Amino acid sequence: GYGNPELRPEDAWLNDIGLSFARPVGKQWRLNAKLDGFCNLLKDKIISAPSELDPYQWLPYNIGRVRSLGVDAVAGFDWHQDDWHAALNARYSWQSAVDTTPDSETLGNPVPYIAKHTVVLDAKIAWKELELHPVWMMRAGRSDAYGELPAWNTLDLRLGKRFSLGKGGALSVWVTAKNLFYCRYELVTGYPMPGRSFLGGIEYKF
Repeated sequence: GYGNPELRPEDAWLNDIGLSFARPVGKQWRLNAKLDGFCNLLKDKIISAPSELDPYQWLPYNIGRVRSLGVDAVAGFDWHQDDWHAALNARYSWQSAVDTTPDSETLGNPVPYIAKHTVVLDAKIAWKELELHPVWMMRAGRSDAYGELPAWNTLDLRLGKRFSLGKGGALSVWVTAKNLFYCRYELVTGYPMPGRSFLGGIEYKF
């Protein structure tokens, strides 16, 4: 009961144009920015959705034609001072993916689960071999067959320490708190994502 033997491979015409900028400011700062725009035309785009017979069983299927328009904008900086290092990158993405299949019942509808707005703030603060790395993400403007899905945001926080062992060897110890503020959200209706969780690890490089 799994899979779709009638599934066809995707075909796509991808168009992208962009500008990038990077410049040092004095000895401590470096600025960067990037702007990209794209227009993608897809045929037989593959997505997955709950099957009609069993909502807990997902099956892939084709959308005849899809037009995807979007913009990606990134801006950030790096800063160094003695044993200190800080960096911040902010990213915003806007995407409109629409079903353009002629004579389709879903003609003009947005493609399910694709976020129209995505914002990511990625920062790093380091002192010597100690590093703090927070990442905040927000997604909004998603929909499925039942209608528009709620927007959600999460904050992940990673703290790590690196120990140099000589002869190129290094030992790293880290702990990560994911979804720190316990945001309750669903990527797909009826499938809640995990709440707050903690991960830890030890890495050895030689």
